[in-house]
Amino acid sequence: MIYWCCQTQYKYLPQYDEVFPRIAVEVPDAVFVFVGHRSRAITDVLVQRLKATFEKYGLDARKHILFLGRLLPPEFTAVTALADIFLDSIEWSGMNTVMEAMTYDLPIVTWPGSFMRGRHAEAILRRMNVTETIAESLDDYVKIAIKLGVNTSWRNEITQKIENSKAAIYTDMAPITALEDFLFAAIKSKSVVQ
Repeated sequence: MIYWCCQTQYKYLPQYDEVFPRIAVEVPDAVFVFVGHRSRAITDVLVQRLKATFEKYGLDARKHILFLGRLLPPEFTAVTALADIFLDSIEWSGMNTVMEAMTYDLPIVTWPGSFMRGRHAEAILRRMNVTETIAESLDDYVKIAIKLGVNTSWRNEITQKIENSKAAIYTDMAPITALEDFLFAAIKSKSVVQ
């Protein structure tokens, strides 16, 4: 079971490292695939943190964690297409990566943060009315990720729901026209001649 964890490494906060071994305890074939940072030293910090956290749960991180090197865009897309589940980084959500995951109808697990930077995936999922994978707590995030990993029929149901509703994101002109209206109003409110 491939859990795609493709965010920039600074988005993975230490207080949430436990989500990975907690999922692996219940999904023994779970592999969490990360993208390495261009600086090996930065990648090593996350690797060591995760190894230590997996050890606390009596697990060998080498069986569950895979760090890829830096990926070119076609390689990144190929890995996304191979993944089973997308794990949004907690408190610093993905935006472009979430949109790319939707291309392949990946179920997206997210837990909205307090700030906008932690709410991108939530907003996208709510716009599509795919709210089943929006967690209300850390425990809920883990529970949803586990359920997607062990319950194939539910995972397929979420995948189908994303496939059927993602047009709401790609074809909705309302945000574009709202921005146009705002810009035109801002321009009109300014005097051209001072």
